[in-house]
Amino acid sequence: MELSAIPTVSRGHAVQPSTSTSTAYPQCTSSMKQEHVLQDIQNIQPSVSSVVSIYDEVNRKKDEEIRKIKHKAFLKNKRIKALKQQNARLKKKVSKCSEIISSLKEKLNLDEFYIVSGMNLKNKDFFIRYMKKATKSSTLMDGRRSGVSDSYYTARCPRRLRGIDRLVSDPRRSRADRRAGVAMEVSLVSTMGERGREATCAALHGGLLVLGFSGGGVGVWRWRGGRGWSPAGEARRAHRYGTTAVSLAPAGALLASAGVDGVARVWDARAGRPLGPRAALAAPQPAAARVVRWAAAGERLAVGYDDGALRVWLTRSATVAALLLAHEDAVRAICLLADEALLLTACAGGVLKVFDFLDVCDAAAEGGGGPRPLFWEDGVHELGVVCAADDGGGVAATGGGVAATGGHDGRLRLWSVTERRVLPGRALCGHSGAVTDLQFSAELLASASMDRTARIWSPARAACLKVLHGHTGYLTCLAISSQEPFFLVTGSNDNTVRTWSSGGVSVPDEMDAACPVLSHFALGDLE
Repeated sequence: MELSAIPTVSRGHAVQPSTSTSTAYPQCTSSMKQEHVLQDIQNIQPSVSSVVSIYDEVNRKKDEEIRKIKHKAFLKNKRIKALKQQNARLKKKVSKCSEIISSLKEKLNLDEFYIVSGMNLKNKDFFIRYMKKATKSSTLMDGRRSGVSDSYYTARCPRRLRGIDRLVSDPRRSRADRRAGVAMEVSLVSTMGERGREATCAALHGGLLVLGFSGGGVGVWRWRGGRGWSPAGEARRAHRYGTTAVSLAPAGALLASAGVDGVARVWDARAGRPLGPRAALAAPQPAAARVVRWAAAGERLAVGYDDGALRVWLTRSATVAALLLAHEDAVRAICLLADEALLLTACAGGVLKVFDFLDVCDAAAEGGGGPRPLFWEDGVHELGVVCAADDGGGVAATGGGVAATGGHDGRLRLWSVTERRVLPGRALCGHSGAVTDLQFSAELLASASMDRTARIWSPARAACLKVLHGHTGYLTCLAISSQEPFFLVTGSNDNTVRTWSSGGVSVPDEMDAACPVLSHFALGDLE
């Protein structure tokens, strides 16, 4: 092969392949190649060193940012831990103050509580700050019993709080309260667990107890001496979605229940018989039924619905006797006053109305909006009315009877009936949560609340006689006996039902009430 066949290649250009099978090489020796390589390395080295320096700088900055972020996270976690510890200390202080305020409220009415302390709701925080200062090592009411000296108590307790203490512990006031009938001893008789079921409504008649449950069931219990409440019958699927109200007829032979499914049912609750259905009162496309009230000795049943309608049913024929479009909001309360001459209704919007019950019953069964109300008041309770009860015209102080309403504002309002007129009365304050249920018994009024307590009131004196503690959840319902000494049944969302007694009822006692035979003729029980 001749030298002329080898192409000359300039440095830095690609070598074109030859047509021959041999490989072409540039005309250079090995020493020249080595020099060229060294020169290329020297030319590239500054660029490589600059890239390496840039890479090192980027890594350094990245490590520095990571250290800063970790330090900030450490400080943040440390701050969060400190805030949690501070929050736990504050919770303990607030809990201690709440216990003190609860003990004061038990011994005083809420009105007296703020009057004596010289404050109102606007400076309640100021009062709590003083309570914290006065109770660093002990409670206010039990300070002397826990070993705190009188000098310490007087020095740490502000003047207005010492005035409260004197009012609470004054023996002359206690004697006056006992003479007025304010002192009352109530004890827990029995506790009944319901295994995951929440009692939503309750009714009592003698030794007969009826409970409605959130799952839609209705159960009947009878008091047995020596055993307490014994099951006497139950319908586990009485209503779909939940039972909202139960009520026993005046004779105790019939039971009415209402549910979220919009159906009101009548049951046979006589002794010695299982709980059996008697009638289903279902209107076309009804809303949820919330409250029931017997009338005309069990021949009629008034039912309030979520759509604001009130229907009066004939229980024997299961037909609608009257339809009243009472409210725009859900009907939550129905009361019959003045020997069933007046009908009191209240709704979730806080509106209270009074109708002539005879005019309501004379209205067309499914037409018109019903008669005009005789009395109308808006804003009876802030955030709406939850429940109501009437005494059946048995309070002699008014001559025509008394009704009470409870609302989300935690207050109870009394309404007096005189000569077919309903007049607003006093407001009873004491509950710190919504009032969920009300019941009258003779001259007493019992209330249940979401503050986990039940209270017994004297409507004539507008005073709280007793506060009942014991449930771990909020109270959903209660029922009080009409006989003396009275006993009270409370239901809660802690899935327990508790029975309380004023001292004259215990587990070995019998509580069956007499059942008048003639009262059953109107119900068709006797032939």
